[in-house]
Amino acid sequence: RRFFARFLDFSIFSTIGWFLVLYVANRLLPFETYKLINHSGWSIIEAICSILVGYVLAGIVLGYVGSTPGKWLFGIRVTKRDGTRLGIWNAIKREFSVLSVGKGFEIPLISIIMQIISFSRLKNTNETDWDRGRYVVWYRIYPISFESFLVWALGLIFLLALIYYVVQVS
Repeated sequence: RRFFARFLDFSIFSTIGWFLVLYVANRLLPFETYKLINHSGWSIIEAICSILVGYVLAGIVLGYVGSTPGKWLFGIRVTKRDGTRLGIWNAIKREFSVLSVGKGFEIPLISIIMQIISFSRLKNTNETDWDRGRYVVWYRIYPISFESFLVWALGLIFLLALIYYVVQVS
């Protein structure tokens, strides 16, 4: 559950982050400069910025609402030990802890290794390194409903269609 919830949240929030980064770059940089850097490594900077903005957005939503779309669909809730919401600042710190400790800063091979290590620790201790002693992850006892799965699948199809459209327009 946690893996799929994280995957969905990452897809949603990093895509929003990507659009924000492109919008800001388009507004702040003259067209000629934007065109020049677009061919000289801009995609790496764009990807890094999109990931960072995505994690900040996920933290804001988690801290303010108490859940994220992926966590909600998969029946996961993260709270402080006393059962209260994390708050925006704690949630952002938690997201960046996930990014560094759990996802290896999204660096391809390192990310896979860190996810395997994190999964192993979760299975052995019932807690992740970024939650240990600070936060509690709650699960719905009942299985994922067909409606939740359908909403998730339609959201994923919409996201993929949006990415395809943006790639075709570019």
